[in-house]
Amino acid sequence: MGFRAGLFKCSVVFTLLVISLFTPLRADSINKAETQAWNGFLSQHYLLALITDFERYQSGLGDPQQYDSLTQHLQGFRTHFDPLLLAGSSLPETQKQQLKQQWQQTARALSACLVTVQQGGFIDQEIRYQYQEGMLALWQGLHEAVSSSSFQITPDMELILLLQQVNLRYLNPAWVLPATKLQSIAAIADDIDLRVQAAPEDLAALKEKWPLLNQALRNEHQSMSFIVHRYSGDLVTLLLQRLEAARF
Repeated sequence: MGFRAGLFKCSVVFTLLVISLFTPLRADSINKAETQAWNGFLSQHYLLALITDFERYQSGLGDPQQYDSLTQHLQGFRTHFDPLLLAGSSLPETQKQQLKQQWQQTARALSACLVTVQQGGFIDQEIRYQYQEGMLALWQGLHEAVSSSSFQITPDMELILLLQQVNLRYLNPAWVLPATKLQSIAAIADDIDLRVQAAPEDLAALKEKWPLLNQALRNEHQSMSFIVHRYSGDLVTLLLQRLEAARF
């Protein structure tokens, strides 16, 4: 990317990392409980997408297209994460403060990592450790907050998060997240398979695309990350579109 364009993109990401982006809900928005459930789910969804983007951005040595994807997912995360921390949210104050602190710490580490990759350098091991541990703690805190609240996560939402987690685990085995902590990739694939087989008839496209992804996930050499990323992304998009259509 050009020097000026690079500076502009860096400033956009810095803003997304450190400044609250919350805007009031539209007057025609659905009821508060459903809105909070939606924000809780999408916070998890976009956080997983953000972690995956950075892994791919780092391995791609600063690919501008991957950076753009990272920026978009960071925007999505802040849009839905910030409202969970506000006074009107049903989360306990202790959880709100914990999530806020976890995000602030992780955002600083992520910012340092991004600058290093953009400059073509190697990420300091301690900074990488802080980033990864911070993200794991943030994900666990967010997962526990949503799971222990009145939020209701639907089967489609659960399937989306599983598809994202197995994609991330396949990309980098170090990302062992709480919901799938004790499961191998094959075990997660078994769980997804059961959910796909039980999916309603209007998800025929899901059932058509899943077998190839299922086969790729079971490749013992884990050499099919491109197919895993592409097809898991396709299925996540399909399910998100279905959720959006049902919501509105």
